Amino acid sequence: MMRSAVMLVMLPVVASLQSEMSCLMDVGLGAYGLIDAGLGINNAVTACGDASMKGKCAADIGQVVSGLGSASAYISMAVGDCGGEGNQCSVDVSQAISSLGKALQDAGAAEQACKQNSTALCVSDVLAAASKVALTASEVQQAKASCSAEAGKKVKDLRNFNMNCIMDVAMAAFGLVNGGLAINSAVTDCGSDGNAGACAADVGKIVAGFGSASAQISAAVGDCGGATNQCSVDVSKAVSSIGTATEEAGKAAQVCGDKTHGALCTSYILAAGSSLSLAVSDLQAASKTC
Repeated sequence: MMRSAVMLVMLPVVASLQSEMSCLMDVGLGAYGLIDAGLGINNAVTACGDASMKGKCAADIGQVVSGLGSASAYISMAVGDCGGEGNQCSVDVSQAISSLGKALQDAGAAEQACKQNSTALCVSDVLAAASKVALTASEVQQAKASCSAEAGKKVKDLRNFNMNCIMDVAMAAFGLVNGGLAINSAVTDCGSDGNAGACAADVGKIVAGFGSASAQISAAVGDCGGATNQCSVDVSKAVSSIGTATEEAGKAAQVCGDKTHGALCTSYILAAGSSLSLAVSDLQAASKTC
């Protein structure tokens, strides 16, 4: 239960880091495609200018188209993996995609011209593609730099991830779960037809569970730090609501051992249950922001 709570809190950060790593892989593999295309262009400039090397020209342009196609596929994947619309990484990736599209158009035109034996037009289109590939390569390099910077921020965030804070919130949740289970039992055991001994045991578990939650969430006040950040605001709310639930449980403990106070006992237990609902909500908010 505790490990599950910790994992639920860490999951968004881990997922974010995985996305950043996928982003960098996409851009890096896109760059390899551009390298292949560039090598094909270098060879095609010579081969396509010589009518006797028609087969070699076609093979070289095929390499250009294949390299650009691979680069386009990976850079397109980066649009989703790099995310964060408006950040510099995404802006650079989008720009590279635009230039890649134009390079692909020129490479396709060169392929058609060379098939039709239009040597001069073929070479012209190859050179036009070369110009676009050079521009795209520059933009991909810029994307690699900006996307690496974005990923670096996320890694730094993970280094700064406050495990003591996370553990405090998770353990507080564990205490609330125990208290909540005891409340469910106490509603029956402390009723008019209930068992006085079982009722007292249930109320003791409620007090213990809420007391543990209160201690853990109080520790989070110091461990989570930053009095003005949203995490600390949510932790403070949880401290207050858990404190209220603990007070109601304490009142129940004082009267539930006496059958003559059955109705009062039940009202305090129900009040503790109501406070528990608010405490759980506050703790869930803290688990997301901390």
